[in-house]
Amino acid sequence: MVLAAGVRLPGCFSNFWFDEIWAFSYANQLGSPVEIFTEQHDNNHHLNTLIFYLLGDCEHWMVYRIHSLVTGIGAVILAWFIARRAGRLEAIIASLLMAGSYLMIHFSSEARGYAMVVFFSFATFLTIQRFAEDKRWPSAVVFWLCVCLGFLSHLTYLHVFIAVALWLLVHLFKTCEDKLDVIAHFTQCFSVPLLFLGCFYVFAIRGLEIGGGPPYKLIDVLVKALSHAGGWPSGGGGCGRGECGNCRSVSLGDCVVVAKRAQ
Repeated sequence: MVLAAGVRLPGCFSNFWFDEIWAFSYANQLGSPVEIFTEQHDNNHHLNTLIFYLLGDCEHWMVYRIHSLVTGIGAVILAWFIARRAGRLEAIIASLLMAGSYLMIHFSSEARGYAMVVFFSFATFLTIQRFAEDKRWPSAVVFWLCVCLGFLSHLTYLHVFIAVALWLLVHLFKTCEDKLDVIAHFTQCFSVPLLFLGCFYVFAIRGLEIGGGPPYKLIDVLVKALSHAGGWPSGGGGCGRGECGNCRSVSLGDCVVVAKRAQ
C-alpha cells in the first residue's frame, strides 16, 4: 500500500489536462446535481462530475484528484484480497502488479472516473463471490451498491456487470439442485441492479452525445486495446494483423492455463 501511494501521489500534483479541465468546466456550469444524471454527454463520468460539483471552485486542483488516489490505492488492496483466495504468493504478485502498473498509476492520478470503476469492479467481484457462498441478503445489498457505484463511475463497467452475471449463472447451475433456486438467487442478486440500469439508461445514457474526437473503427479499437494489454505497440507500421495474431495467441494460452487449473 505504501508503494502504491508513493508512486501515485506525485502525479496528483501535476497540471490539469484537457479532459479534467473539461469535466471541471462542465460541472461548474450545472444548475443542480440532478442535471448530472439527465445531461447525456460522453465526457460526463457521473460520480466524478458529482464530486466536482460538490467541491465547487477549489484553489488547488489536487483536491479534485483525491477520490481517484484513494480508490486507486484501494484497488491495490482489493487485488490482494481477490488473489489471496489462491494463496499468499498470488496475493503478493497481484498487489505488486497493480501497485506498479503504469495505467493504474495514471488513472489514480487524474480526476476522472477510471480509478473508481476499477475499484468498484474489484469490489463487485469480491461481493459476488461472497454472495455465491452464503446467499445472504447483506451480501446482495453490498453487491447492489457496488454495481450502482460502478456504473456511476464509468459506463465501461457494463463489461464487468455482464461477466459477473454470467459467472453467477454458471455457478448457480453447478451448485443448485433445484432450478427454481437458480432463478430465486439470481433474482435476489440482480433484480435491483437491473432496475437501476434500466432507469440509468432512460435518464442518463439514451441519446448520449459524443463530445468530440475522431471516429474509430471497431477493429482499430480492439487492436489498440489488446496491444496495450499485451505490451505491444499500439500504432505505426508494426501494428495491425500481427498484433491481433499475437494477442490471440496470448489469449488462447491464458484460456488453456485457466482450463487446466479448473480441472
